[in-house]
Amino acid sequence: YNTVRLIMRPTDTFVVEQGNLDLSESVDAYVIRDEVVLQGNNYMNGMEKIITEGKRVAKGDSVFRYYVNGEDTIKNEIADLDKKIAEVQNNEKSTIYPTDIEVLKNKVKELEEKIYNTNNKKIEELINKLKNSNYVELLDKVILGDIENSFNNYLENYKRLESEDKILTIGIVGQVKAGKSSFLNALFFNSSDILPKAATPMTAALTKIRYSENISAKVHFFSKSDFETIENGAKDCKKTMIRERDKLNEELKKKGKPETKLTDAQLLGMVELSDSVKSFYEIFENFKKNEGELRNKLSNSEESDNFEILEGIDSIDALKNRLEDYVGVNGKYMPIVKYIEIFLNIEAIKDFDIVDTPGLNDPVLSRGQLTRNFLGKCDVVFLLSASSQFFDSQDISLFSEQIPQEGISRVIVIGSKFDNGLIGESQKYNNDIKTAQVGVKNVLNEQFKARIKDSQRQNIRDMFENAFPPNYVSSSCYDIYKHYGNLSKNEERIKNNIIRAFPHFLDDAEKFKELSGIEIFNSDIIPKIVSEKKKIFEERSNNAYSGFMDKFTSSIEELDKSVKDKQEKLSNGDIKSLEDKVKS
Repeated sequence: YNTVRLIMRPTDTFVVEQGNLDLSESVDAYVIRDEVVLQGNNYMNGMEKIITEGKRVAKGDSVFRYYVNGEDTIKNEIADLDKKIAEVQNNEKSTIYPTDIEVLKNKVKELEEKIYNTNNKKIEELINKLKNSNYVELLDKVILGDIENSFNNYLENYKRLESEDKILTIGIVGQVKAGKSSFLNALFFNSSDILPKAATPMTAALTKIRYSENISAKVHFFSKSDFETIENGAKDCKKTMIRERDKLNEELKKKGKPETKLTDAQLLGMVELSDSVKSFYEIFENFKKNEGELRNKLSNSEESDNFEILEGIDSIDALKNRLEDYVGVNGKYMPIVKYIEIFLNIEAIKDFDIVDTPGLNDPVLSRGQLTRNFLGKCDVVFLLSASSQFFDSQDISLFSEQIPQEGISRVIVIGSKFDNGLIGESQKYNNDIKTAQVGVKNVLNEQFKARIKDSQRQNIRDMFENAFPPNYVSSSCYDIYKHYGNLSKNEERIKNNIIRAFPHFLDDAEKFKELSGIEIFNSDIIPKIVSEKKKIFEERSNNAYSGFMDKFTSSIEELDKSVKDKQEKLSNGDIKSLEDKVKS
């Protein structure tokens, strides 16, 4: 029985003791009542009894088990291996050949792949049946689309994890303006502003960075349907601004005063709208400056991809200048950029790819979905949250909703902009920076632990608990260390603020380096991630399928519930209609 469990659930923990293969964890029970089989999620090729009919069993004991075609052959080969292990233990002259173990491992691998491929085919058939059903009009299109998108991403990720040339991918996530790009610039790019810093939520483009001998970039543009969201949001914002202007003019007219001369920018600041909607307006205003050319660059559908390749670039500074047109605040093509791929000849990123996300609270829904898709392919995630508002309820909500369930297990939590947190609490700690560092970290650690409990998803709670304690960094302090003696105006301002808050802090480059908290990433965290790459891939591969199945099962249940709700509404509507006819 345990042998079969090994084959079917390769993620479980098994131990070899005295030549016998035993499962060290408890297994799920399968309940049989009134001759109805209540199947679990991992059914394969059938079920068979493992308890004799009429025999009493304790609560929680398994009475049936799932079986896989061809398992007897595998069981016999494992039994042969057990026998050889026993021979080695009893007679040192006996030999167990590594090739035997390798052959067995390959057979188990083949069976595992067969199981996955069979299940994947069944899931694909089910999705197609749902899409082509005669009752498709009753199905929630959003849920159905999410199921299909989730399955396609799972398949793509599964193939990536199975490939021989896969490369580790690190994702950087957090709310807009959490300091993600600044952190990456400090950590990997010697405090050079290689990655653009978003001035608004709308100028933030997802950026994928990969090592290459030649410096280049690939800029992907929105589709026409993507941009409709922005255009419609901008029009709604404009209507609200016009109503606000009319309201003000009406009040001024009653007082015998001339009409208001407020600019659109001033009105935009006055109206009560979300930052997302205001961003739509700003981006569309920039779009209109070159509307004819920009509309031609929008792809016709989600499936087609319109992009430009920037090449023939001889330096990183030259790349930054070329990208200004695409990601700068006043960049000509900025309004229609969906995401960017950057290729750099920097040794620090040779062992992994980096995905710098535009913020989990991205106002562009399609770009938010793109972020989730990219995160589903990340093997390690750095979660950034500003120390001054560390892990607030919005962080927890966004992380829980947006971090995919498909197998991410390695997470590093980072409290960014730690200098702001210290300065804000300086008086509480008598302006002593060492006392403040200890005190503020303790407060934020306790706040972090309390927030973890707010998550409704168990895998998110587990993920956060494994990430404790957080790391606290100040990219600004690291920039000051790197540029000491030639500081920008902003760096000079930050340095003076720290020294004013902590008069006894030594104005020295090395002290700012120490305060930044960046070096532990260079000396410990990143090297450890790279050295454990093989283990991380194994974890991802083991968790990807179970994570997808959990999400798939919950989506099917949600789809079923939505259909039943619609049926109930239709039924109640018909009854009400008949009642009205009877009354009339």
